[in-house]
Amino acid sequence: MKKTALLLLSMVGIMTLAGCKEAPQGVYDNMNKYNDNKQIEDPDSDYCTVKELNQTDMEKIAEKYDNIILPQSVDFSGIEDVCTLEVQVESDYINKYEKEHRELFGIKTDSYETSATPGGTNHCYTDGDKMINIDECGFVSYFDSSLEIADCVLVDKYRRGKDDFDSTVIKFQDGDKKLSVLCDEAKEWYKANFDNSTLDYEIRDAFVVEVENDKGKTSVASLCGEFCYKGIEFNNHYFKSYDENLTTTFKSMSYGTSAQYNDSKQLGSFIINNQTLNVIKATSQDKIISFSNAVEKVATKLSGFGTMEFELVAPMYEITLKGNNYESLYGPGQVFEARPVYVFLCKKEESSVDSICMPVSPFELYDKYCTIDMITGDFNTNLGL
Repeated sequence: MKKTALLLLSMVGIMTLAGCKEAPQGVYDNMNKYNDNKQIEDPDSDYCTVKELNQTDMEKIAEKYDNIILPQSVDFSGIEDVCTLEVQVESDYINKYEKEHRELFGIKTDSYETSATPGGTNHCYTDGDKMINIDECGFVSYFDSSLEIADCVLVDKYRRGKDDFDSTVIKFQDGDKKLSVLCDEAKEWYKANFDNSTLDYEIRDAFVVEVENDKGKTSVASLCGEFCYKGIEFNNHYFKSYDENLTTTFKSMSYGTSAQYNDSKQLGSFIINNQTLNVIKATSQDKIISFSNAVEKVATKLSGFGTMEFELVAPMYEITLKGNNYESLYGPGQVFEARPVYVFLCKKEESSVDSICMPVSPFELYDKYCTIDMITGDFNTNLGL
């Protein structure tokens, strides 16, 4: 049986939508404990400079609290600036890049099907085992279904800065390659073929999958790229609501890429998720909420909520969409505000990433989250607190 990446991500969800979903009873029990705690008072805000944030001592901060567990390390050293941003969705992507993208991926036909999507007009080209979709807004999805797969299993997942990319070797069908080398090559390939000069691009997450077909067993790799502005990445995650009383829909725009390598040089799929964004205005902030103050605010908000363990803590740009008709929310040319937040993410116990044949995105690695706005100190969560 042929299984392709198309089955995994057919359209990656063009936008992340988190609606109401029944939470585990333990989550609700903890919510009730929280609601019974009448003594919670928000701590005053404490500010720092970017240079002071770069020098944050994680160990001293983590040992102060017993109701939250933080990761052993959080790296703020690469942050150059903290800004509020205005970002604009690409508006004429097809006319600008369609021809060169077809040449890049070896699509020889010039015949295509047209459809309407939330990202505007879509052109879909099919050429043998290859298919490419391009939206006006800069959404791109390419798939090559030539790799026959009878069975597959997730071997491991890696996060740059946390795991060792240099010592990890992927056993492709055409030979071995270090994960660090593959990521560096993938980054340079993107920079050489896609124009997004207002943002930096980094490979942060990687998945290795063992596949089996009539030729035996081999490995494929999924590399997930994130866009950054002066050292702070854009949100590339999907979150559900754990508020049983929530009546509105939470919408958060995610932005990233995923690329699946069937061997050390063959690209099985490549996706620019949702849209292509460009920064059109950046307002630098001279004082920001200190990380120690952000942790204090989260610990205080979760007081009486039991113990919460966060697997990933990082600064991140978040774009929150307003309204309920998502089809009109991020069309070509629209402008949004991107705000810097400290994000605290809990590992999802039963992630679909662990169960699908070929993970192509870190969408559902984490489920529960808390954020602290790095400018205002405002607290937000999907726990319904």
